[in-house]
Amino acid sequence: SNLFLHSPIHEERLVSLLILVVAAAESGKRETTKIFDFYMNNVRFMNSWGLSDVSAPSIVGAYLIHKSRKPLVQLAQSGTLWERRIAVVATLSNQRTGSLSTIRRKGWFVKNVLHNPPSMTPYTSPHRF
Repeated sequence: SNLFLHSPIHEERLVSLLILVVAAAESGKRETTKIFDFYMNNVRFMNSWGLSDVSAPSIVGAYLIHKSRKPLVQLAQSGTLWERRIAVVATLSNQRTGSLSTIRRKGWFVKNVLHNPPSMTPYTSPHRF
């Protein structure tokens, strides 16, 4: 999985992440921890909507459901758009399990994402054709 995740080819990175998603769903606690750690150590390779959206809820969100939200806060405060996206999309696991109220009570999403939005300059700058 490591070989494909570091590939410059998007589809190879996608296959690698899909393998990790399936492995995380079928693994025990020890293996799931290894998959989560591997994922977090390689977030720099998840540089598209498709890569983050297909993997973050099942790997990051599912792993952190009953754990500290600190990794989500760190991702949400990142200067990298894709790391911030992973933090937001990972909370989908909380919605699916009904534990979103914990995030709302703590104001996690508002505090760490909405109040610290990334710069929109690259997206709002006039395009020259």
